[in-house]
Amino acid sequence: MYPIAPVMRAWFLDKGRQHPQLKIHRRQLLFTPAFGMTAISAQGQTFSNGAIVELCIGGSSSSTMFSYVALTRVKRREDLLIPRPFPFDIF
Repeated sequence: MYPIAPVMRAWFLDKGRQHPQLKIHRRQLLFTPAFGMTAISAQGQTFSNGAIVELCIGGSSSSTMFSYVALTRVKRREDLLIPRPFPFDIF
């Protein structure tokens, strides 16, 4: 969980004038769109900011390989987040 606090910003609509007067105030929550990808599209990439890997998968050998690819996209174990338990027997 990440705390998100409202931010107040102000600017002038007429900032090109010599004496701006049309000041606007906006209060908003700053969100960044989420970004996700499949393990196949992550192949060959390294995620220096970390990765969240979902391992609740089926038991096929191809799914096991996709999971391995997803798990090995980070350099350090601390940069990897696995959000829920997964079956160990697939590995």
